[in-house]
Amino acid sequence: MAAAAPRPWLQRHPRPPGAARFTLLEMIIVLALLLLITGVVSSGIRKIPAFVTLDDCVDKLKNVFSEASARAVFQGQNVRVLYDPAARRFGIEGGGEGTGIGLKGTKLPKDAEIEFPDFSGSDETVAYFFYSDGSGGGPPTKISLNGHARLLTVSPLTGMLRAEVVDED
Repeated sequence: MAAAAPRPWLQRHPRPPGAARFTLLEMIIVLALLLLITGVVSSGIRKIPAFVTLDDCVDKLKNVFSEASARAVFQGQNVRVLYDPAARRFGIEGGGEGTGIGLKGTKLPKDAEIEFPDFSGSDETVAYFFYSDGSGGGPPTKISLNGHARLLTVSPLTGMLRAEVVDED
C-alpha cells in the first residue's frame, strides 16, 4: 500500500511566540455589545407608525360600511352601523344573518380618540343608516391617533365612507 500524500492545507501552522490572541473576557464583551446593538435596532424596527395603524383602522371601517351598504341594497331593507362607546366598537345591525353590534364589526385601537363634531351625545350609541336605494347617512366622525387624524363622512348619495386627512389641533 502506498503512503498517503501529505496535505499541506490540513497542517497546523504554529503561532510565533508573542502573537496576540483574544481572551475569553474580550470575546464576551464583544458579544454583549453585538447583542445590545441588535436589541436597539430591532426595537426601533418593530414600532409601527401611528398613521399606519390609523389607516388600517379606517380601511376596516370602510369594509364594515361597504358591507352594510351592500346588505341594504341586495336584501332590500335598511341596515345600520352602530358605534358603541362602551365597547369602542362599530358593528352592523340588520340585513340578514350574522348581524348585531358584537358579531360583525371592528374595534378601535386602544389609543385612538373618536369624536362626533355634529353630535351632542357622546355617551350614546351613534348610528349610520344605509337604505335599499344605495343611499346612506350619519354624523361626521373624527378619529385621532398619536397626532394623526382622519375625518370620516358617509356620502348621502352613494352611502360610501370617505376619509380625509385633517390637521390635529
